[in-house]
Amino acid sequence: MYKDQDQELLQGLKAGYKERVAQENALYLQYNYFINEGCRKYNLNYDDSFSAYSDALMSAIYNVINCSFDGRSAFKTYLFQIFSNKCIDLVRKNTSNKQSVHQNNAIPELLGQLPDGARNTIEKLID
Repeated sequence: MYKDQDQELLQGLKAGYKERVAQENALYLQYNYFINEGCRKYNLNYDDSFSAYSDALMSAIYNVINCSFDGRSAFKTYLFQIFSNKCIDLVRKNTSNKQSVHQNNAIPELLGQLPDGARNTIEKLID
């Protein structure tokens, strides 16, 4: 049963523009529950999980169009593996020390934690 659905899907993605767009939209809606899986399983926020899902979907579609998908597994399994890898990449990115460099804290909040003398000196340096 999966082979028939996958064959129809693969043919739709390799078809002309109009058919491919319709198949891409159907595919997006069919597996969009992966987004909630990313939130639950990998503890990602919704935006990060959505980003991983859209990236995975684009990669899978690209691989189908360029004949890189060989069909050794069901398309759903293939898509979920790509999605899972994208989620793991995001988790690694968010937990690395490099990520803390890109997270900027509000300077007034940090200044409030300093003693008065140090706060005045830092404010003068900032100005």
